[in-house]
Amino acid sequence: MGCSLLEGTATITQDEELTGAITNGDTDVDGWKSKAYQVEVHKGVEYSIRLIRDDDETVNVLSPDANAFLVKVNSEVDAHTAAYKFSETGPQELFVRSPDTDVPANYTLEMWSPGG
Repeated sequence: MGCSLLEGTATITQDEELTGAITNGDTDVDGWKSKAYQVEVHKGVEYSIRLIRDDDETVNVLSPDANAFLVKVNSEVDAHTAAYKFSETGPQELFVRSPDTDVPANYTLEMWSPGG
């Protein structure tokens, strides 16, 4: 059971890393710069989401499905991995976000399901 993250033509598949950067040119919502991704998931399957920051910036992954940040990194936490089960099968949105004051913010994002 694979998963993929899409942003335009950039794709990350299970067990592959996506490296990105949030810049001043990205979408600004309430003082946060964001990059939107779409992920294809299966309801009730546990997915691991790992976020790594390159510098001291604050970077988070927000899930509208969870209505919460799934993973968070900052000057005190270099990398964070969390598990999450989506409530529906199909495409879901994830937003990688950073406060306006922390851009540019470089990150590495990976997502996988233990069942592969």
